[in-house]
Amino acid sequence: ADAAEAAADTAAAPAEEAVKAPAEKKESSSNDIIMYIGIILGVALAIGLFVFLPKWLVGLIPSIKEHRILRSLLEGIVKIVLFVSYMWIVSLTKDIKRQYMYHGAEHKTIACHEAELPLTVENVRKQIRFHKRCGTSFIFIVLIISILVMCLVPFTVTWQRIVASLVLLPVVVGLSYECIRIAGNNDNLFTRILSAPGLAMQRITTREPDDSMIEIAIAAMKPCIPENKEEDRW
Repeated sequence: ADAAEAAADTAAAPAEEAVKAPAEKKESSSNDIIMYIGIILGVALAIGLFVFLPKWLVGLIPSIKEHRILRSLLEGIVKIVLFVSYMWIVSLTKDIKRQYMYHGAEHKTIACHEAELPLTVENVRKQIRFHKRCGTSFIFIVLIISILVMCLVPFTVTWQRIVASLVLLPVVVGLSYECIRIAGNNDNLFTRILSAPGLAMQRITTREPDDSMIEIAIAAMKPCIPENKEEDRW
């Protein structure tokens, strides 16, 4: 009887797997669809908040329409206010607070590695949680560079300025990348001024982590460290 039952279970196993496979594939496809929808909505929200809205709001001021430099400055200020407000508001939620703690753990671990100290919880815990090459600093540099670039755009009609800002986005991002590289590899008055807004913003986007978060950051960091130190230069 036991042998017959075992044989029946063995025969049933492939059938069960055959049933599970389409279900798992369907679930994976559903997750992919949800992810793509989230990406599209995220990009649309970013364009709406940081491209369309500032230009539309400033465009409502009649006396400023023909002054492109002043208009670009005001658009940039609105972008910065929106960005800081958004990051502060989301930081009030429990999940984002925890995410910002992991962000702090990441920065402290990188600082420990760059100080050429062993990656231990004790060494990482002592490090500062602010870093010049953080994505937050990069976004601030993008905002600053976009203001300067848009000052050179001759268009004064709102929709034309929106199109121009989208077309020039690769230029802005490329210049910003080079600026953050310079800021990350040099310490002088210019790089301190350039890095100051992003470092200040990290007081919102990073939090002091607990030891378990530091352990996770260390585990994530170690596989990324190349054997050749020259390959680790940014």
